[in-house]
Amino acid sequence: PADAGAPTGHRNHVAGTPLPSGLPSGHPSGHRNHVAGTPLPSGFPPEVPPPPGRVIGASTGSGRWSVLLEVSGSAADVQRSSVAFYVQEGFHRESTSSVQGRGYRIMMIAENRDHSATVSALTVVVNRLPR
Repeated sequence: PADAGAPTGHRNHVAGTPLPSGLPSGHPSGHRNHVAGTPLPSGFPPEVPPPPGRVIGASTGSGRWSVLLEVSGSAADVQRSSVAFYVQEGFHRESTSSVQGRGYRIMMIAENRDHSATVSALTVVVNRLPR
């Protein structure tokens, strides 16, 4: 199973594995960038739009959501464009791989998928900031 060995209260989803019942079929706010496929993690904050790409994996834990996206472009281009996407959405750039805003810190890392220079895997980790 997808969540075998996961800490209590932590749900993983890997493309091709069954989803627990009750997970949404898409982002609740209907963000236009989410390509149909694997749903975003349960409870994914509507204040945080996912960057463009196809969701191929997701997990969630207490105050944290992770999304794995397949995105067209080299890892370097995807990394830059993802940070720029969030800055355009009103988040504040902290570094070349993180932004902050709306009560969340978002960290991103891109790598070329299967040694491809034209398709990348982008991991986006959203953490709720302490109040």
